Amino acid sequence: MVFGFIKNLTGEDNDLVKEGDELFYMGEYDKALAKYKTLLVNKDSGHVKRKIKSGDINYLKKEGNRLFDEGNYMLALSKFNKVLKLSPNDEEAEEMIKKIEEIISLNKRIKSLKKEGNRLFNCGDYDNALSKFNKVLKLNPDDKWAKDKIKKINIIASLKESGNEMLNNGDYDNALSKFNKVLKLNPNDKEAKDKIRKIKYEIRGLENEFQCIKPKIDNLNASNYKEIYHNFRNIFDKNNIALNYYVEKLKELVNKLNESEDYKFAVDVGIFLIDVLGVRFEVICEFKVESYVSEISIKDDIITLVCYYDGYLNYAPVYALDLKTGGIL
Repeated sequence: MVFGFIKNLTGEDNDLVKEGDELFYMGEYDKALAKYKTLLVNKDSGHVKRKIKSGDINYLKKEGNRLFDEGNYMLALSKFNKVLKLSPNDEEAEEMIKKIEEIISLNKRIKSLKKEGNRLFNCGDYDNALSKFNKVLKLNPDDKWAKDKIKKINIIASLKESGNEMLNNGDYDNALSKFNKVLKLNPNDKEAKDKIRKIKYEIRGLENEFQCIKPKIDNLNASNYKEIYHNFRNIFDKNNIALNYYVEKLKELVNKLNESEDYKFAVDVGIFLIDVLGVRFEVICEFKVESYVSEISIKDDIITLVCYYDGYLNYAPVYALDLKTGGIL
């Protein structure tokens, strides 16, 4: 578009104006500016100057909106502030500046809450850390970082509860596993570190105690297995390392007796093993109601019992028991 008052522009200059006008109205402000600024080298045209100023403003707005959409709020704010210098009453720029400043203020508040919450988290002060992260979500319900932190806190609380219960029951291996998982989520957790040290100390003591009675258990046979159990019952009651080793030896003994066809002794040892593990419940009574056990074998934690043929039932009952749970398979 060529304005009528541009009288002194002819030839190449006039063409530049036309090209600049076309680019300007197409929204290609940076290219339009290049055309207009070329004219300023030799010409003093008010039309060109106005176009340059208008192009600057529109270009700055375009860049400001682009930066805003990308979340680059500080640079966007800089662009709109430059717009106001060129056009002090520009309502669009004023509105965007207000909007950006509110976002920047909100982000600073969120950043402060996150920093304080993370410090509390690292110190193991999970209650107060949780409070900070919940405040972040009130300001920004979609904040994934805060959600992940809250999830970690809940998992840590669950792990500690389980770990402490296991520790109190003398289940040191599983308790140790729980507190090690806590440290994976928060390597600075002092309580977890203290519990791990305590558990390892207890395990060392149990290991030493076990080593003292291990030679006796290694000599276990069909005639002394009950005596060994009663002699070391106090240790077995609180030392799972020793008890588990004794149970494995009982399993080996049952299978050895089966291999040598000493089925009666195998059954006696197997049923004693079930009693030792506290798996008996009403299971053995059920066997006796139907028929007495004739054969027994053990593989891993599964014990198989074959009963005598029952004429009333017209079959020989066979059972498989899970020694860990006492369940009938």
